[in-house]
Amino acid sequence: QNHSGSGIIYALTIKDCDMLAQFLSVNNIVAFSYHAENGDEKNRWLEEKFFKNEIKVLVATSALGMGYDKPDVAFVIHLQKAKSMLEYYQQIGRAGRNIAKADVILMMSPKDDNCLNFFIKHAFPDPKIMREILSFIEKENSVKRQNILESFNISVSSCDKILKHLQARKLIRKDGSNYLRTFELDNLDAYIKEKNYINHIKVKELSVMEEFYHYNGCLMEFISKQLNDPKPKKCGKCINCKNEIPSIEVEEYNLVKARNFLVHPYEINSDINKIKPRQKVNNHTLAYINEPGFFLSKYNVGLGTLVSDGKYKKGFFSDELVDQMVMMINFLIRERKIKSPDIIAYIPSLRRQNLVRDFAYKVAHKLNIPCCDVLKKIINSPEQKTMQNSCLQCANVKKSFTLNECEIDKIKGKNVFLIDDMVDSGWTFTVCGYFMMSHGQARSVTPFALADTSNGDS
Repeated sequence: QNHSGSGIIYALTIKDCDMLAQFLSVNNIVAFSYHAENGDEKNRWLEEKFFKNEIKVLVATSALGMGYDKPDVAFVIHLQKAKSMLEYYQQIGRAGRNIAKADVILMMSPKDDNCLNFFIKHAFPDPKIMREILSFIEKENSVKRQNILESFNISVSSCDKILKHLQARKLIRKDGSNYLRTFELDNLDAYIKEKNYINHIKVKELSVMEEFYHYNGCLMEFISKQLNDPKPKKCGKCINCKNEIPSIEVEEYNLVKARNFLVHPYEINSDINKIKPRQKVNNHTLAYINEPGFFLSKYNVGLGTLVSDGKYKKGFFSDELVDQMVMMINFLIRERKIKSPDIIAYIPSLRRQNLVRDFAYKVAHKLNIPCCDVLKKIINSPEQKTMQNSCLQCANVKKSFTLNECEIDKIKGKNVFLIDDMVDSGWTFTVCGYFMMSHGQARSVTPFALADTSNGDS
């Protein structure tokens, strides 16, 4: 707000970009998130608006690449540690190209390494899985991507990476939508050496960024040395050269705004907390589809810390979470006009039998409506978070749940709110909602979760 010009905030993940841009927007700062999921057309539109200073802040991933040149970027802020010194230098280099002064600020947290190490770990496919898929293609003679996803517990993105690597090494070829084995001999040992070498370099680059953050000398000189500048010299402009310590004091009212945003973002924009209903299974449109659902928190953020504490330490969810869930439900009914519930149901568990059940009954009591045990968990299947793609996630749920015949009449013709503790892929809600509408003849099913664990550990 103190800058007359516009600038860039870099974040590591798409979700971070979206959340921060939303927070800035509701505080009267014109901000948009910039990342690959926007698509080329929207990002080009954002670039044009930003160039004309019609956007105050672009909250961007590294998708805002080297080709973008704006002469009057007034600030570049890194919300988290950059992946490497080279990337950091390229990104801060966008600041102040044709203006007298620009600010460059680096923020870091120990949690950044969790995200960055995840990127390193998953940058290359696992050689063991690659060999297994190569053998699978050779055995089957010709396979489609869907066949691989149904047979291996890997994500769609991992599957695509593996297929691209195998094609690049000429071990398989593509014929239409089918993949076939070539006559090329297995050369994955060379791939493993290459993978290990690159990963080693990336880990080393992270340690350099950590060293930079704690460096007491000239920061620009440090960067120059790392990038092999033959004549590194002190800049006279960084906080170390000027011997200045920037103020990190934040006004209390801004802290309150931030806390409220983390706890009640749905009051500002309910789309932030929305669980989008899945509509297809294996490219077939479902005959019964859930209403858009909602989660109360991001796992381990804001109220999400109470969710992890309740599930893994206390063994029950606190009354505060009950009250917050009821508050959100009442707000959405009153302000967003979602369907009012006639009855509450919940996703049962064999591992923690009373955890979600007790929570659901407490929520129902506060809403003054009944709660029922209409869903039954019939086998102790693997947790959904261990399933890496939609095919296996859907199959895992379908074999795990059924309806309790004694309770079916309670949901017939009713609007059901279906409660669970966590949501990630959404398949548990999708399949259980389908059962309740198709066999239980519920009028509608609206999912509610305590925490969203997508792009995060649970």
